Amino acid sequence: GTVGEDLTGSRIRSISSSGANGGCKSIAVFSGSGKINLAPTNSRTADNLIAQAFPSNAWGTKYLTAPTASQSNNFFRVCVKDPSTVVRLNGVPLDPSTLINKFYYQFKNGNQFGANSPIPNLIEADKPILVAQYCTTQDVEGNSGPGDPEMIYLSPVEQTINKITLFSTNSFQILQSYINVIIKNTGVSSFTLDGVGGASFLPHPGDPNYSYATIPVSSGQSHSLYSDSGFNAIAYGFGNFESYGYNAGTNIVDLNPPITIKNEFASSGINYSATCTNAPFRINLSIPYLATKLKVDFGNNTDLTGTNPFTYSPGTPDSSYISNGKTFYVYYIPNTYKFKKTGSFPVTITATATIPQSDGCSNNNDQEINDIVIVNDPPIADFSINTNGCINTSVLFSDSTNGFGRPVYKWFWDFGSGAIVNTQNVAKTITGYTTSVKLTSITDFGCVATITKTVELSNKPIAKFNFSTPNCLNRDIVFTDISTLVAGPNNNTIKSWIWNFDNGLPADTLSTSVNQTKQYTTEGVKDIGLIVRSNTGCPSDPFKPIFSIKPTPTVIF
Repeated sequence: GTVGEDLTGSRIRSISSSGANGGCKSIAVFSGSGKINLAPTNSRTADNLIAQAFPSNAWGTKYLTAPTASQSNNFFRVCVKDPSTVVRLNGVPLDPSTLINKFYYQFKNGNQFGANSPIPNLIEADKPILVAQYCTTQDVEGNSGPGDPEMIYLSPVEQTINKITLFSTNSFQILQSYINVIIKNTGVSSFTLDGVGGASFLPHPGDPNYSYATIPVSSGQSHSLYSDSGFNAIAYGFGNFESYGYNAGTNIVDLNPPITIKNEFASSGINYSATCTNAPFRINLSIPYLATKLKVDFGNNTDLTGTNPFTYSPGTPDSSYISNGKTFYVYYIPNTYKFKKTGSFPVTITATATIPQSDGCSNNNDQEINDIVIVNDPPIADFSINTNGCINTSVLFSDSTNGFGRPVYKWFWDFGSGAIVNTQNVAKTITGYTTSVKLTSITDFGCVATITKTVELSNKPIAKFNFSTPNCLNRDIVFTDISTLVAGPNNNTIKSWIWNFDNGLPADTLSTSVNQTKQYTTEGVKDIGLIVRSNTGCPSDPFKPIFSIKPTPTVIF
């Protein structure tokens, strides 16, 4: 009928259905309403709403908002898991006495220039929160443009994505569609919509490190958004008493992930369940209670090496930390694993706690934790060599490793002399005729790749030539190369000759064969020369003798 209950604050979770020791299944939850009244006054601003709810472990602590185009007067709800959470709207703490049902705050617009100012907001909290943005019916709450109620769950800045494809519908009288984008300033230059850049971004008043854009788009077609940096986005559209709206795309990453993968060489900031093929790794487990027993089980996985399943009694935790006001205990599982192929592989950790856990999926002290370990291709190491080919000169080695989307953060160059250089690119003076160079590249996941290349150098050749006489006008003059090169242990040879006969041509079009025959039709001093190169590309200094063409005498008798 027309009477309902506001279910905001409901807690929905999966529980075991197979007895005390059973596990629980993953679920998706959609929340909505058959007809909801948005305005504080009982005005005509009601409609049905539905959206997929984010799991509470993916809630964030910082949200940046932007008004919704022609319906710029928005309502917001901020949900908290803990009633003691301090929520700040544009730097001003919200009054705890206004917390509704010990679960959510509700306000219209922001507080920068009064409660009815439809400008971007910064919403922060000391513990995880969820933020929903609402649109109203046209011609109410100061919204004169077309539209109808809509509810959009927003993503926190901790949950971004850098590539989205979405659909902007034109059904049910939608007149205009929009996309709102919140992005770090460093990502604005690379942002494209349908492959085209140049979207009009403005600085976000809540954080000068971010920008926002409200972009009108064509209805009835899909749109692709991309940036080399992560961003948040919502998609929506309005018509005559009609609307649609949704979160355009987001990560749903557990911001306190219980299971992480740690390779020996991984970056300290990496906090993902990912590794590479043939890379040895160990599992770290973070849980908000002390455990007396841990069991790690990858199931019947034939592509895994390492003891499986593995059970041990950890005793005291290896470390601990506080996140969002809760203490987490970290256990480093003392077992090394390695995957032989790429893919996504499930892992289950059963943790036995010292006391019963309400977050568990069973009725005893055991909690079953499920996760997916992602196994990527290892990087392919490679580098280029920039050298003039001469011994005892500086050679530039430039990394070109393919990390397959993962950044390389460590490089080790080994030149065989015991010295290892840890920079991405390195310039080094090479004193040997043949030098083996090894590059080891490491991605942030700790995946390692190596490649070895050989640098061959030669001594510097000495250019020289003779020319025949008489060197007169209109006579063939033969230029004969007599250049020399100390071959060294590699038996290096001269491979190219670059002649200059004062013909005004650029260097890359000059004669390149070993000996030359030329005629001159004008007398005088000529700017001639020769540069030779060894088979390693080492160039000589130019040889430029004094050379002139003599006039032909005139015989009279």
